[in-house]
Amino acid sequence: MIVSLSSKWSRIEASKTYFVTCVQAMNEHQSHWRPKLDAWHALDVLQHLVLVEEGMAKQLHHREAILHKKTVLPKIIGLPAYWLTFRMGMRVKAPVKSVLPQEVMTLAMCVQRWDAVRDVMKNFLETITSETEGAIYFYHPITGQRTCEQMLDFLYDHLRHHQAQMRRIMHHPKYPA
Repeated sequence: MIVSLSSKWSRIEASKTYFVTCVQAMNEHQSHWRPKLDAWHALDVLQHLVLVEEGMAKQLHHREAILHKKTVLPKIIGLPAYWLTFRMGMRVKAPVKSVLPQEVMTLAMCVQRWDAVRDVMKNFLETITSETEGAIYFYHPITGQRTCEQMLDFLYDHLRHHQAQMRRIMHHPKYPA
């Protein structure tokens, strides 16, 4: 894997380890506890992260379609919205329903699917060369078309955003002991 992608890949792998370790340390009641009725529990957060990455991996096989997609918001609004959400810690709804947790998944199921999608993504990233690294391979509904490096940056910011959510869950005054 080229150096610019390798260092970014390493940091998202470390973030994945954070989430898995957090949920492994929880009992079943803690991993399914919600701070509010409509809030996600810890396993919902993991499932969302897996669904996002599975959606990204599917895009690897549909590059031509990505080149013609339009963003939900104009670029002049989309990039600042991204920055406010992920860099300033704003909470927002996911922009597409396909990444929302739909069913209760066990930790083992989440980890198995996450490992599988990470293998697909890593294998793909290992095919990127300095000549192809600037090409568009991904699409995000808010920020638009993305290179591999830009999507790894997005993934890192997305994971950090949900790390804050996980900390809010675990440090909530009513979180079960």
